[in-house]
Amino acid sequence: MLSDEQIVLMARSGNRGATEFLLDQYRSLVMSKARSFYVRGAEAEDVVQEGMIGLCKAIRDYREDRLSKFGPFAELCVTRQIISAVKSGARFKHELLSSSLPFDMPLEDASMRPAVGVSAPISPDAEAIEHDERTRYRSKISTLLSGFEQSVLQGFTEGKSYRELSQELDCEPKSVDNALQRARKKLSRGLFH
Repeated sequence: MLSDEQIVLMARSGNRGATEFLLDQYRSLVMSKARSFYVRGAEAEDVVQEGMIGLCKAIRDYREDRLSKFGPFAELCVTRQIISAVKSGARFKHELLSSSLPFDMPLEDASMRPAVGVSAPISPDAEAIEHDERTRYRSKISTLLSGFEQSVLQGFTEGKSYRELSQELDCEPKSVDNALQRARKKLSRGLFH
């Protein structure tokens, strides 16, 4: 029986069966991570899709010389992709949906709408509302999380690894993991419910 690490190598060399096997094998991990997060303006299946994107990135980026096991790396990539979607959802809300074009729209009609990813100027009122909302979220986060949890969350959203954070904050990697899990639970209860 092949290890996941060997199957990853097969997938990266173009074996579609190996890729599909890994996607099926780790789908339950993605589902469990997706249930723990809320993306503003997205449905639960959208969060799962973000997790699957993270899993694909894990398959693409896994390096056997850096990590001994694929599983923990896949979990990290899935979590980071979902967190990135959460941050993006909080930042841009429905911008992509409001600026995207339907596939069946004739090209002449498409020229009348802004291109995907190009945002129209934000009115001063909308900018002030968005600023107030960000300030309110930051304030709520600071009341929900301890200083240590805030530091861990900030570092994690900047893409720092558990090891980097544990060195920076002078603690064990397990303490970083525990703080991140506590922060996630507190935020999901306090911000979105």
